Amino acid sequence: MPRREVNPNIGFSPRRGAYAKEFVASGNRIADMLVSYADLQPPQSVLDIGCGIGRVARALTQVLSSAGHYHGFDVDPAAVAWCQQAYRPFKNFAFAHAPVGYVNVKASAPIRGEEFVFPYPDATVDLAFSVSVYTHLSQPVIDHYLAETSRVLRPGGLCVNTFFVIDEFAADAMRAGRADRSYADQGDGTYRCDPRTPNLGIGFAPDVITSLHETHALSVVEPVRFGTWSGRTVESFVYQDVVVARKAI
Repeated sequence: MPRREVNPNIGFSPRRGAYAKEFVASGNRIADMLVSYADLQPPQSVLDIGCGIGRVARALTQVLSSAGHYHGFDVDPAAVAWCQQAYRPFKNFAFAHAPVGYVNVKASAPIRGEEFVFPYPDATVDLAFSVSVYTHLSQPVIDHYLAETSRVLRPGGLCVNTFFVIDEFAADAMRAGRADRSYADQGDGTYRCDPRTPNLGIGFAPDVITSLHETHALSVVEPVRFGTWSGRTVESFVYQDVVVARKAI
């Protein structure tokens, strides 16, 4: 259990009294989501894009067997260092630092997100996932990350990523003030809370999300699993919308 202060998003963390409980519960929910939406199996190889301080890694120690493998990377060197130390007993768990500048993490010598190469060989991952990553990256970076995801996935492998999907329901909810946030339409299928700083929050029309995936041989597996942010009354593992896609065989 990492100290609350290790979290670079401490401003969005629960209060101290609720931190440990929510850390465990949220990680468990995401692990359950991967089992439910992607049929995650104990011997599979998993890639956690934006592993943070290990909330999902902690849960996956109870899901993956010794034959499975977990790989996680993150832009925050302090979070990665903590995970590398904490998970030393788990020989099939590995963490890497991605030296990419980000809205709440300042890299000393950052590279552009569009240039970051995932540090894993081709076709070695069964399941890649991200939570609250593609809701904070510009479209060119997401395009590159999906290209890298496709590269490391085995044929038939799955990716599970959260987005803010701005369909008609969500757009109407934002206009009416029923959604938890309001993003401005940029006129090209993208929506931003601040056009000058896409990292603060970004959403996409469904056709843009589909196109971003299909460009890299990733076919979206319908339906989108909508979250609750747009005012929908749904049973959801997470607050954001979940898009599942399969790499071509």
